[in-house]
Amino acid sequence: MQRTAYSAFIYLTVLGLLLFSLDSCKVAKNLPPDQKLLVKNKIVIKSKLPLNERDKIKADLGNVAVQKPNRRFLGFLPFRMWFYYSAAKGKKITKFKQWIMDKVGEKPVVIDSSSTERSKVLMANYLFNYGYFYADVTDSTVVKNKKAVTTYTITPGPLWHLGKITFPQGNTSADSLIRQSNKNTLLKTGDRVDMAMLRSERVRIEDTLRNNGYYFFNREYITYELDTSGGKQTMNAKMVLNQ
Repeated sequence: MQRTAYSAFIYLTVLGLLLFSLDSCKVAKNLPPDQKLLVKNKIVIKSKLPLNERDKIKADLGNVAVQKPNRRFLGFLPFRMWFYYSAAKGKKITKFKQWIMDKVGEKPVVIDSSSTERSKVLMANYLFNYGYFYADVTDSTVVKNKKAVTTYTITPGPLWHLGKITFPQGNTSADSLIRQSNKNTLLKTGDRVDMAMLRSERVRIEDTLRNNGYYFFNREYITYELDTSGGKQTMNAKMVLNQ
């Protein structure tokens, strides 16, 4: 009995996958001649990075991409696109079909060259902010049966690290409080240059000063003077308190 139920489950699963696969092909086939269905974004990193670093960059860049393929259930079933396509086909769009298209379905993602270019810019910005100052991002698209796979090839270049970190040297009580709190700093010499961490350090200082009576202090009063002239992929950071 259990074997029969299991066999039926496998049969229905395979049948469902086949039907959805056919519908995905049908969606691509019925697009206008100048349109291609984006089915996958690939991130290729041309560098021997540690596995955890590689995985993080791939995941983050995948999220950064402006255009993403239609969402898929279990990683391969484009349910929402299928619902949209099923509701949109036909001559008459009823209120129910329109509701399916707007609330349940997802319009097929058609590849757009301007979105691809924008994705490259955003990916390069991400890599710069994550310490790869001279990263290169290129793209290529392969189309088969009106289904497109876009590959973003990343050449990160060298990773930059923090060198000397200097805190405000002024004589005000605010300057003094910042220096006293530097034992809790988020910035460490030798760490990667991470712009998000530099911003977080400003938030930490804002909290410190507000907790010590500077109730209207704002993180925007803190800026950095960054110096990369030391070489060896090292960037010195001088914190400046703008009174």
